Amino acid sequence: MIPKILTHSLLIHKYKKQRDLIKEFQVSNNFIKAPSLLL
Repeated sequence: MIPKILTHSLLIHKYKKQRDLIKEFQVSNNFIKAPSLLL
């Protein structure tokens, strides 16, 4: 069996990675929206 601490840290890492991806997506979305806001 995999130790609980290891699976826990893996879950945290996965979550952080996902959150970073969401942040990047939001930033790129803002960049896409920005030009239309300037027009």
